[in-house]
Amino acid sequence: MASDAVFTGAWRDWEAGSWASWTITMSATEGLYLVSFLALFVRWSGTNLWSILAFGMHQMRHTPEPRDGLFHQQQVLLRNNANDMHTLGLELAVPTAISAAAIAAAAFFSSRVIGASDLVVSWDSTCGWLVDSPYQLQVDLPFADDVMKKQSDALYIGGVSTAEKSLEYAAACYETQANEHSSLCSSYVRSYLPSTVNKSAACPFGLNGTACEGPAVQFDSGFIDGAAHLGINSEPGRSVSLRKVVTCAPTPIDRYASKWGPSRYPEQDIDMQSARKYYNISGDDKWILTFTNYSAIYSPGYNIIQPPVSYFDGASESARNFSVPSLAAELRGPKGADQTLILLQNMVMYSEPVTDPWFRASSENETRGYYFYPSPVQPGAWNPDAFVSVLSCTEQYQFCANGHCTDPTGLFEQETPPTARLRLTPAQEAAHRVIWKAAWATNFRFVVIFLSDRVLLARHLMHPITFLSAPVAPDQWLREAHHLHNLSLAALQRRVVEYARPPDIPVPHGAGVSSTRDFVVAPASQAERDLCGAIKTRNPSYRSFSLANLVVVIVAGLLLTAINLALPSLVSKVRVRRGRGQQDKTHAWRAMHAFQLHRALLESRSVGPWVPTEDEVPVLEDGALRFANLGEGVAEGMERKEVVGDRGSQDCGPAVEDPVDPSPSMLYVDNDRLEKAARGSTW
Repeated sequence: MASDAVFTGAWRDWEAGSWASWTITMSATEGLYLVSFLALFVRWSGTNLWSILAFGMHQMRHTPEPRDGLFHQQQVLLRNNANDMHTLGLELAVPTAISAAAIAAAAFFSSRVIGASDLVVSWDSTCGWLVDSPYQLQVDLPFADDVMKKQSDALYIGGVSTAEKSLEYAAACYETQANEHSSLCSSYVRSYLPSTVNKSAACPFGLNGTACEGPAVQFDSGFIDGAAHLGINSEPGRSVSLRKVVTCAPTPIDRYASKWGPSRYPEQDIDMQSARKYYNISGDDKWILTFTNYSAIYSPGYNIIQPPVSYFDGASESARNFSVPSLAAELRGPKGADQTLILLQNMVMYSEPVTDPWFRASSENETRGYYFYPSPVQPGAWNPDAFVSVLSCTEQYQFCANGHCTDPTGLFEQETPPTARLRLTPAQEAAHRVIWKAAWATNFRFVVIFLSDRVLLARHLMHPITFLSAPVAPDQWLREAHHLHNLSLAALQRRVVEYARPPDIPVPHGAGVSSTRDFVVAPASQAERDLCGAIKTRNPSYRSFSLANLVVVIVAGLLLTAINLALPSLVSKVRVRRGRGQQDKTHAWRAMHAFQLHRALLESRSVGPWVPTEDEVPVLEDGALRFANLGEGVAEGMERKEVVGDRGSQDCGPAVEDPVDPSPSMLYVDNDRLEKAARGSTW
């Protein structure tokens, strides 16, 4: 069954291994009941284990030779199942401590075995991705009809929501691992996806890597396993892995910029005196970035130009839809990589000089020349050097499965599952499609489109209302690049979960409000539909237990109980068959039972006679006999009640053929009498 987008019941967690894969999920309340029952059961099993150990110690210690009173007291304690703590002070400390340690170790092991987790399988009636279109995520989207409008609204609203939540998650769980055990960071199978960082990477841009302002930085995610890291529940050895490598560096583009001047295209002029600045970063005049000085004056402090300039590797239609037609050779990254140029229009004034190459501010005067009147001077404020500065990043993706890997390329070159090269099964093809689609939304282009300047850490240093800011760090660009990379990995984790459980976000329109779930397209293949119920995540409202481990604990406990109940009888029968003359140990075990000792005490008080029996529980011949006051001497107040039976009625009288001195100080027990008592004889 399913509830609250979580499957409850039995399922197989393949990551736990084939034999231990069966798992049962239940609500946290039901899990609490189960844990409480198991705690009592383990305690009961520990009691049975102690009884078995006590029997073994009693039998090994027994000897026909006379021993002192302390020895017999210890034997009585062992026989009557006194707990391990009661025997510590009676010169049984070493074996008892060993036994207690063994029981504690068993309890600890069982707690580890039983230990519940909050790992669950997502389960929802809706599964899939938001509807795609050839024009998705284009700024100048042509609306063909109302349906496309609503689809586009849902796509943007859903994308922004995913990006914002991923931004929050990255800030809390990636920037520092100190919070990895917080509730926010316990949403996925892994709290974060680690990466290696190379701060001295070779520049990948321009001819011979000459377009960077210093060394580049490279982030390598390593192979992100679809099962272990993303929660796609697949059989051992059948998971699909993704590797993402990001390389970033500030790249100057002033060499491609014109000076401020009149518009080259008068029809674009606004009804105000204005000037324009052009950036011919295509290198062939096929497309040009243009800015007006009025847009600069009224821009926010940090403004990331939308959409970012992207150059996607490959000749697919998708790659062409999102790419600029061309890019200057001096700015282009290596072949086999997607490239995004994040253009920052910086209108912030800093309280101190800034040396970071992406945010550099080295003058107290405005020197960028977009004012028609003398540039204002803010005493003590430092202005950015460049009107537009660029952080260029390349992204490469690599898929692996079954011991084979694709070459690192751009994302759209990996859109079609490489079935032949990686020898993918239908289930692996489905996993590839899910991971690829999740990675699609983590590309820097789309992250920047959805979040704009909110991706910048530098925003948190700005003063409220004004454009003033504290100075950013000398390596701020590196921090921003690392933050973008972490954000993309957090989005990857989230997107995989959203495939199985699409978010429900309101989409307003003229006729009312719909949901982003209304625009989700169901998977086309059966293998992809199977993945809808195979995405693992974490939910603190549920508990999952390993069925194999539960069976081990319960079977072990029941086995200990059965051994405890049957062991004395089995040992006695074996001794009888083998005839090795150790029956005195069996007789001593029976004679030291608390009820047999109680019978001996009653006989010493003239209470009897007793029915001869081999059972541990002796029985009075006269079941109607009543007595009281066994503190000293002969029992007082003995009376009998008329009982109709085969024996008829009889008077109560002394039931001891060999009476002993009733004084407590004279009462003692030796082995011979214990054995006689066990055989049903009188004292």
